[in-house]
Amino acid sequence: MDDGLSWHPARLVGLDEAFAWRHWEYLWDVPRPGNFTVMARATDTNGRCQPDTANWNVLGYGSKGIREHAISVTIFDPDRA
Repeated sequence: MDDGLSWHPARLVGLDEAFAWRHWEYLWDVPRPGNFTVMARATDTNGRCQPDTANWNVLGYGSKGIREHAISVTIFDPDRA
């Protein structure tokens, strides 16, 4: 939530299959309504993290860079509805 200055562990969910994508979840206390950017990166059992950016190639192989995801948070107040 801070442009990659700090990282927090997420919990892997779903099936654990070799060489497959994994779903994950991270419980986050949202400080206020607004727009945020989430960054996620993988770390293997040896502590190696995926690179910040991916090396581009025509077929898209090896696209392993960290991806950013935009989130818009709206807090619903039933008393103001």
